[in-house]
Amino acid sequence: MSTSTPSQPQPQPRPITILYGSETGTSEDLANELGRMLERCRFQPTVLPMNALDASTLPEHKTVVFVVSTAGQGDLPANALVFWKYLLRKNLLKDWLSGTKVTSFGCGDSSYVNYNWAAKKVRARLRQLGAQELMVHAEGDDQDDGGVDSLFIEWAKVLCDKLLQLFPLPPGVEVMPEDATIPPKWTLQPASTDSTLHPAPAGVSTFDFSLRPNSITATITKNERVTPETHFQDVRLFELSLSKPTVYTPGDTVSVLPRNPTTAVDAFLTLQPHLAPYADSPLELKPTPYLIANYPPELRPLPLVEPGKFFTLRDLLTNILDITAIPRRSFFQFLADYAEDPMHKDRLLQFSNPQYTEDLWNYTLRPRRTLLETLEDFNAVKLPLDALVNPYFPVIKPRLFSVSSSPFGNELPPPGAKPATETPASDKLELLVAIVKYKTKLSRPRIGLCSNYLASLPPNTPLNIVISHPATQSFIPKDPTLPILAIAPGTGVAPIRALIWHRLHTNPSTKTTLIFGNRNRSSDFFFHSELEMLASKSLIKLYTIFSRDPKPLLPDGTADTTKPEVGYVQKLISGKAWRDVYDNLVNGGVFYLCGSSGAMPKGVREAVGKVVMGGGGGGISYEQAEKVVNGLGKGGRWVQETW
Repeated sequence: MSTSTPSQPQPQPRPITILYGSETGTSEDLANELGRMLERCRFQPTVLPMNALDASTLPEHKTVVFVVSTAGQGDLPANALVFWKYLLRKNLLKDWLSGTKVTSFGCGDSSYVNYNWAAKKVRARLRQLGAQELMVHAEGDDQDDGGVDSLFIEWAKVLCDKLLQLFPLPPGVEVMPEDATIPPKWTLQPASTDSTLHPAPAGVSTFDFSLRPNSITATITKNERVTPETHFQDVRLFELSLSKPTVYTPGDTVSVLPRNPTTAVDAFLTLQPHLAPYADSPLELKPTPYLIANYPPELRPLPLVEPGKFFTLRDLLTNILDITAIPRRSFFQFLADYAEDPMHKDRLLQFSNPQYTEDLWNYTLRPRRTLLETLEDFNAVKLPLDALVNPYFPVIKPRLFSVSSSPFGNELPPPGAKPATETPASDKLELLVAIVKYKTKLSRPRIGLCSNYLASLPPNTPLNIVISHPATQSFIPKDPTLPILAIAPGTGVAPIRALIWHRLHTNPSTKTTLIFGNRNRSSDFFFHSELEMLASKSLIKLYTIFSRDPKPLLPDGTADTTKPEVGYVQKLISGKAWRDVYDNLVNGGVFYLCGSSGAMPKGVREAVGKVVMGGGGGGISYEQAEKVVNGLGKGGRWVQETW
């Protein structure tokens, strides 16, 4: 294993602040990767979520890098909103940041209309406040073959070179070689048993892994499969009883922090048998001499677990480390440091090299290969205990699920009842969750960590959750009297169901149209009874289409147009539902698109574009229609939640 050269003279502190806004963890991972790259250049990077920095102190930070993802309808992620709201204060002077150099990288998905809006807004506001740009702003796209990674690595290397030009190393100090191991900042040690201040109880954790800011305790009262046992996909309806009545609204999400299954934890300990003796013994974190020597107290990065708290390795593997994640590029560089086999080391370094992005893609993303399987393939890697608590190792991130119920309940208001003007608090909510479980082309099983964690929980199980509201733009139209048209295939119907019931209690006379699609009417037409009941009472207009049902034919072999169509929602948009889509366009209505990401959102936008081109007698080009559809997002009339 290679090491750095501690005998070199240490340069004066050269702090750089890296702030990230991250919803699913991508920006956080990239920010940490940039921190490691800068650390090799002998800088002292501090990597923080934007909300963790007191925004009023931003002018004190002379070099700041922002890595920002876009959430919702062009919003900043929740862990950046407090910081962002401070930046929007009108009393901030135009030269407030004149002494601060900044640059930014955006993480987005071009299937969304508001592609990379959050990063664009941050950049524009920083410039308004007088910040000087270090180098060009860049934006990565999840839809690219290599995701945001390929562009980010190129951009980060240019940034490191630029910073070394601005802040050259003193004589006798060199950049750490790429094959050198960055010394750990925290050490994981057996807990002191003779401590009178913090005695370590054998085998007992003193750290509560479930507590999170703004969390509440819920109890699972229903865990019901709503698809047949013979159906290829297991979809569950969960009912949660909340510990206190809570106000939530359509578009809200429930954040769940999953745990690794026992089988995965045992597999890790089997692959790293030298760590097994620590599995159930109390451990604690302590700063290393490298951290103390190179980072002043105010710049020290936060550890995974609060120092002074005791936990076991099994706790860490179960509750903190994402050992079933798909490993990122930086993880292979990390593993190479501990590979005892030269051939394994060379292969790991190849995967970490941006020149071999396609090889990395084929090894990780294409087969969805997990971290555990990587350790199995590279069994010459022997990880030291300290390696598990430093930022190369991925940590479990909360998963978000759209609320599928309304606090008003799933029943019609009494006849003659006045429309509600306020949303009541409720002690119940529902989630519709597709349990991710499948096999790859090589017959390797794949499971979604959080969905399978939820599926394993029987009724009466307590669950720590966080209910989150949309960041800035409400899921409910600003003008509640506007008509809406929702395109919601599959489990995308969950938030739309919540919105439908909310409107029935607050604006029952407002037009609501739903276009729903899935595979089979008999297997995965979710909430079919209530949706068909509402349609039969003309309370909503409902279009359905199923892609795997037999095509209805007349005896002569021609299509039976009286029967439900077979295909995808795009077919309905430009077909049977054409008039309702057009009316929603010209009457100022709001469009909702909820469901899986990938090809579907683009196909839906193109289908709506065809309606634009055909409306009003035609004469509109494809490019003009595309501008109209994109303009819906900018005007708050296109709400997209895809995953």
